[in-house]
Amino acid sequence: MVMGSCHVDTLTSMSNLALVLQHRGKYKQAMRLNQQSLDGFREILGKRHPSALTSMSNLAVVLQCQGRYEKSEKLQWQSVTVWGAPACRTSPVMRVTATSH
Repeated sequence: MVMGSCHVDTLTSMSNLALVLQHRGKYKQAMRLNQQSLDGFREILGKRHPSALTSMSNLAVVLQCQGRYEKSEKLQWQSVTVWGAPACRTSPVMRVTATSH
């Protein structure tokens, strides 16, 4: 069974591969995959979904590794702001995800 590039499992695998690339110092490739997974998660699950927020945070870490601190900080603040939003605090999925990180 082929899931396609916009399937949640495919996006999760892309995000995981991006982490490996990041740890190997392949930041340009890691950024590209993180951005693709972030865009996909946002499109499929919405911008407040834990997978989208995790992808946003992962992208910020790659930017940090590249010394792009301002952009990294901006993304991290966006993620924190959404995690802290009232709708996220009352969502059972968000509460479980937030406590597992």
